[in-house]
Amino acid sequence: MQIFDAIATAAGLPFERLIPALQRRFSLGCTVPARHVHTLGAGRAAPVTSLLMPAWVEGGCYGVSSPAQRARGHVQRLVRTQPQHRPFQQARLRP
Repeated sequence: MQIFDAIATAAGLPFERLIPALQRRFSLGCTVPARHVHTLGAGRAAPVTSLLMPAWVEGGCYGVSSPAQRARGHVQRLVRTQPQHRPFQQARLRP
């Protein structure tokens, strides 16, 4: 797995190319089932909610995002910890 810092991400995804590509992808649609929600430490003061959010294009690509969230303190501010997105080529299910 490769991890990209902010500079490498900005260089690889310049907004003048990224925004039109996202608009095209969203206008074509994809399959997005209900996300899976898992709560860890439900009896604790600050439980963690783990999400699995898959999406795919038939015959094309598959990806799954898996952020974790937890409430911090009495104010329900959500803190996201290490969100990850794993894209795959659907035909081979290879990253």
